[in-house]
Amino acid sequence: MKINNLLYMTDDIIYLKNRKKLNIIRYKINKNIIRNGRIYNISRFIKEYNKLLNDNHLNNNLFGDTIKIIINPLYNPADIAFLKQIMEKFNYRKIVFENETKRYKLNMQNAYLNTYDNYLFLSYIDEYKKIKSYFIPSNFFENIQELLKYIKIKIKNRELYLIGKGESIKDIFTLFEKEYQNKTYIYKNHELYLLESVHSM
Repeated sequence: MKINNLLYMTDDIIYLKNRKKLNIIRYKINKNIIRNGRIYNISRFIKEYNKLLNDNHLNNNLFGDTIKIIINPLYNPADIAFLKQIMEKFNYRKIVFENETKRYKLNMQNAYLNTYDNYLFLSYIDEYKKIKSYFIPSNFFENIQELLKYIKIKIKNRELYLIGKGESIKDIFTLFEKEYQNKTYIYKNHELYLLESVHSM
């Protein structure tokens, strides 16, 4: 089945990629509607998402569109069922969920750090060939040196790829390789990596 929409949500921005639009829609939302990538205030989210659809002339037709939602590794089956219930209110015909780690080009030699303003996700494949993902609140460490030390302990000698939109992303890019000699990379469109990577729709 062809997917018409690709959705990704952070705590203050909704990203929507639609087959009818050339550019990815980046829609700023008010605080405390989404927390840690999960919908926190249902009524306000519905209002904001409706506005996004109306402003971009993307209201569903009679038969409904399809949508794929990129979710973070913390989502459990109950979270997915809850989000599906909310998104069904927008008349989507089919709703598919994809864990964001499936969009990383993970192997035994690299790790991905997805940064947001309020939290970070560190993901890599461990020695048992299992994907490890760690949620790190932005205020968990007293300073960036402590954060960098934690990342180094987890990823060891792996290369580090930085994606996302958090304020710390450029600091990590500047300091991590210098401090620990791990090769560190940042994508040109790091904020939109999850929507532009692999077979995005």
